[in-house]
Order: sequence, then C-alpha cells, then structure tokens
Amino acid sequence: MRRLGQDALLSADGEGTLRFRGDTETRARLEAIVAAEAECCPFLDMHLREEAGALVLEIRATQETAPVVAELVSAFR
Repeated sequence: MRRLGQDALLSADGEGTLRFRGDTETRARLEAIVAAEAECCPFLDMHLREEAGALVLEIRATQETAPVVAELVSAFR
C-alpha cells in the first residue's frame, strides 16, 4: 500500500477518502487491494470509483472499527 501511495496517491483525508492517479495500472493495483481487504476485513466498506480523471477509494467502517480505516489511510501515505 505504501508503494502504491508513493507512486499514485494524490490526496487523502481523515475520513477514509483517498484520490489516486486515474491510470489503468493504478486501477488494477487498487482493485487487487480492495479484493484482498474484502477477504480479510469484511467489516470494511470499500468502494472504488472514477471522478474527474482520478480514482477515488472510499473506505468506511463502523465506529468500533474506525481505527482500521485510519491504519489503512496511513498505510498509503
């Protein structure tokens, strides 16, 4: 995640929304991460979408599992 962040992260907020370059390689890497996280952490709600030429990854969780979102955002930074 850190490597992808170094390569393609444009911005991240404290709420679990991350913006990445909108190229096909970045999309494939993000899709792989989303799939892996869905397997290990089904309590996370992760959505990837395109917006204004960028890829936006939204990570949501319950209040109890919010620290996991913060850890994931930090992993990309």
